[in-house]
Amino acid sequence: MKNLAILLFLFTINYGFCQMQTATIVFNDSTSILGMGEIKNNKIYFKIEQKDNPTEWSYDMASALIFSGYGFSEKYEYVKISKNSSPELIEVVNEGNVTLYKQIKVTNSIFDLARNGYLLSNGERIGGNNLESDVQYKYFVKRKTEEFATIIHFNFKEKIFDYFSDCPILKKKINQKIYTKKNIEEMIEYYNNYCNDEQ
Repeated sequence: MKNLAILLFLFTINYGFCQMQTATIVFNDSTSILGMGEIKNNKIYFKIEQKDNPTEWSYDMASALIFSGYGFSEKYEYVKISKNSSPELIEVVNEGNVTLYKQIKVTNSIFDLARNGYLLSNGERIGGNNLESDVQYKYFVKRKTEEFATIIHFNFKEKIFDYFSDCPILKKKINQKIYTKKNIEEMIEYYNNYCNDEQ
């Protein structure tokens, strides 16, 4: 059952970005338009009506694309990770005084799986833990006043202690292993909800 759920998730990733979905494009001047959109190669493709041809948008004009429908909402925002890099479209997980971003990396074997019908490129069938090792996550945090996002997945404890030095109670919970790399999303939600009143 677990492998089936992972398969469905991966096919959603693979095909979700290949088909237009109900979405709102947000421009750099904070205006927005509802229509249909998709993401390909770090670009936004958007059209207002089904019959229209999509137009291409990048970070020089657009800031985000928000997918919506069937009770869900998923936001992808252009984020600059370093001084010399171009902004990348990364999923927004939690917004507040600190915004948490999640970047998903899928290795080639998963795309081979999608193309070849449950088979890896070496001809082996998917089974056991093969799928789990093919999906990796990177987490970034960014305050509204910061130009670049900070990756927190590597050197986790050191980076978290430095980044959240204004919240002693959160640091205490990390020391007690209440928050670890496995529940980063809960940790940022806690910070946004409670730490800012702690001064």
